[in-house]
Amino acid sequence: MTAEASSDAPPRRWLGDGAWLIGGAAVNGLAAYAYLALGTRQYGATDFAAVSVLWSIWAVAGAAVVFPIQHEVTRRLESGRGDAPVHDVLPPLLATIAGLSLATAGVTWLLADPLFGSDDPLNPLMAGWIVCGAGLSGLVRGTTAGRRRFVSTSVAIAAENVARLAGAVAVVALGWGVGAYTLALGLGTLAMLGWIRSLRFRPTGQTLDEERGFAGLARGFGGLAGASVISQIVLTSSPVLLALTGGTRAMVTSLFAALALFRAPYLLLLGLTARITGTLTNASREHDRRRLARARLAFAGVAVGATGAYVLFALTFADEVLRLLFGPTVRLDRVDLGMLAGGNGMATGAILLVLLLMARGRSAAALGAWLVALVPGAAFLLVADSGTVHSVVGAFLVAECTAVVALVLVDLRAERARSRPPEAVDLVDLVPPDAL
Repeated sequence: MTAEASSDAPPRRWLGDGAWLIGGAAVNGLAAYAYLALGTRQYGATDFAAVSVLWSIWAVAGAAVVFPIQHEVTRRLESGRGDAPVHDVLPPLLATIAGLSLATAGVTWLLADPLFGSDDPLNPLMAGWIVCGAGLSGLVRGTTAGRRRFVSTSVAIAAENVARLAGAVAVVALGWGVGAYTLALGLGTLAMLGWIRSLRFRPTGQTLDEERGFAGLARGFGGLAGASVISQIVLTSSPVLLALTGGTRAMVTSLFAALALFRAPYLLLLGLTARITGTLTNASREHDRRRLARARLAFAGVAVGATGAYVLFALTFADEVLRLLFGPTVRLDRVDLGMLAGGNGMATGAILLVLLLMARGRSAAALGAWLVALVPGAAFLLVADSGTVHSVVGAFLVAECTAVVALVLVDLRAERARSRPPEAVDLVDLVPPDAL
């Protein structure tokens, strides 16, 4: 890769890439809403509850598998060392994806009755298939973004839920039951096969010793995956948690629908992160402290601004929009909507701050910040009434607010550590960044 290619794109090109990525994410999100709205209206809140839980599992898989694979593959391809950094870690990565898929199928089979309300084997099998598809999706997105083929990235993002929606429309048109509607979720994985030929990595270039094998996989992906998993579990698992703590199936579906509504801007942002990762990686490689500090300030501002806008919407129009989109059986009170909205607003800034720490080589520190954020969230959940929407959305809001503060503080610490003069270096500086 030439010096020119390794530098970041000019503003006009950046805006063009961003427009494509936001467009792909928008199509993906609209297709998701259509899939959910069609299902809730066709089958009702109670019968659709199992699909709601599977969709939540897919959202968590997006964090546990898609997000870390996508951004770490992009970072490795942007390193200027050819395909080798990805090629040499691909076998253990594929083995890990297979293991996670089998584990997910097994766990959901053991918990089938509380999760899905039945022992139908289709649901655990679909849960495992969803995780497998998430791995393929992460590879496709990360590879196309790392090679700066952002149009292909945007089309891949859109295709996943468009394929699911197409299958869902066919199921409803044919008058089939909710089981067939569940199978339509699997079409998203099949859509990713359209990019299978792009997943060829030649063993050319240089792979650092610490990036190879399972150890390299854990070092490169572990911290980012851990932070992403915790953040997305906090963001998306409220319906699952409500189901496990005794909430009614109608409550589970209502919470799920409201969460889907508030996640719309977040999903658009996730599309744009495919471009943001390269920009932050370049700034970190060039030791551009001022640019990274501006990014931190901007990301914290995104969290605060989005929270204010979300809460205002929740207290005014959200209830009416929910009924319009998902039908009259979906209902939450305004206090719960406000807390859910505030948590989603904070989540937009949190995910950007995680990417900033990844670019600095501090993914493990991002994981530490999210582990800290779990403590007050869990405490709120313990003191609140079990099995209520208020308990799970309150815990969600507390955890998200704590995470944003912790991530900002961790990034400030990382900046100070990197700016120390040579004579101030101590034993702490001899520890690899991702070990802190």
